Amino acid sequence: MNFKLPKIVINPALVITLLLAILLLFFTVKGTKKTYYDQSLYDTSMGSPFESSNNSSRYALTEAITNRLSFILTPEEAKFSSPDVAKKNNRYFSLFMPGVSVLGAPLFYIGKYLGFPQLTTYLLNGIISLVCLLFIVKISRKIGANKNWSIISGFLFIFSSNVWAYSLGYTQHLLTTLLVLIGLKIIQNKINVLNNLFLGVVFGAGLMVDLPNAIILLPIVIYQILRHFEVTYKTFKINWKLLLLAVGVVPFIASFIGYNILTTGSPLSPAQFLGRTSDFFVTQEEINIYEASRTEPKTGISLPFKSRKQLQGLYILIVSNERGILYYSPVLILGLFGFYISSKNRGSLSFNQVTLGIIGLNLFVYAMFGDPWGGWSFGPRYMIPATAVIMIYFPFFFESKKYRVLKSILMVILASYSIYLSSLGALTTSMVPPKQEAIYFTNPIPYTPQLNKEFIETKTSSLFYNLVLNDKISTLAYSRVILSLCLIYLFGMTIYANTHD
Repeated sequence: MNFKLPKIVINPALVITLLLAILLLFFTVKGTKKTYYDQSLYDTSMGSPFESSNNSSRYALTEAITNRLSFILTPEEAKFSSPDVAKKNNRYFSLFMPGVSVLGAPLFYIGKYLGFPQLTTYLLNGIISLVCLLFIVKISRKIGANKNWSIISGFLFIFSSNVWAYSLGYTQHLLTTLLVLIGLKIIQNKINVLNNLFLGVVFGAGLMVDLPNAIILLPIVIYQILRHFEVTYKTFKINWKLLLLAVGVVPFIASFIGYNILTTGSPLSPAQFLGRTSDFFVTQEEINIYEASRTEPKTGISLPFKSRKQLQGLYILIVSNERGILYYSPVLILGLFGFYISSKNRGSLSFNQVTLGIIGLNLFVYAMFGDPWGGWSFGPRYMIPATAVIMIYFPFFFESKKYRVLKSILMVILASYSIYLSSLGALTTSMVPPKQEAIYFTNPIPYTPQLNKEFIETKTSSLFYNLVLNDKISTLAYSRVILSLCLIYLFGMTIYANTHD
């Protein structure tokens, strides 16, 4: 009996792309000399790893889980987490669901052993972004996209959007995106026990990562459920494998209930329903905002979705210079054209309807959100899952060889601008205020990427630069080196993709 090892095919273009992606993420990891040599330092200054409470609140919870096996924060951890911290029965806990914090706990533990807990914990989103890159390539190929353009698409997902900036933090957006991509990959496969079980796990895990994920993942789940029904004019059959979806979800529903009981004391009341505690507010403005948020309606349940604000939210999230997805990443326009081209193929029509549902829900849910700006943030952080889905279709823009050169030139122009803005966010700060706050400051600051442009002229958040190159080259020169690496790859891969169909 002859035993043969499975054939391993190594794609050089994909290997080069992954190596460069790792290198770029390494060169832009956030940190200063202070935070590097003292990993226990709670530095919340602009450009530091803990500049945003979206990061610090989840990190504090990871500390509590790893150090004390607890979801309850100490007063010091709670102050560090503020304003994204809740309080009930004299106990403090994170305002966020624990998914990211739990997943990051093993990395924290490894880092604690090595003496760099913050550094290793923050590797989580960088790793997830690389896995998302691979999923985008795989999913695009499955629906008939060109191999090399799919690889470029995966690279652009990270480095031509605000994904780059959030790959360096400790927020939920990349994990949500990965769950969406895993779900899309599952529904591309045949119905079987394992696929249904895994999809149930994906949906349940999404709930533990961020509550709106239950809405964003809904098109995937509905599509998979409908695949189990066989209806004719004479028969109506249901595939029993549908039950495995529920089996996959149940452990996470139980975890959801258990976590709420341990924190808020109510099985169906997450911390978000309580709102922020004012214990650590120091200004009258913060207290006023808090008191306004505590005003409850006489009847019914208060939700953060305001349909009357939807038009404004759509403008903010699509085209505004504050958070517009097409302003920060105009290369996504080519992905939308690719979606239109792909939709002409009836074989992928159902799949395209699912992806359109995800993009639509992602957009409209946060357009109705009370804060479509995402607070102080860089670009439309809420739209990162939609960005990944759009980039799945980017390769189809180049499906026809007609006008291929002109298309490539257009792509390089749009991608170069997108990468430039993206690099600014990665090398500086994600703390860009919304206009409605910035204009009322005593000393007004920019509420667009202009803030990042001014930042990079004097300093950078790059740990590598701050440790190694601080006294050798300017921050502006360093940013140009990073940008040049991206553009060299972009030009080279575009030529390669055009000559190797």
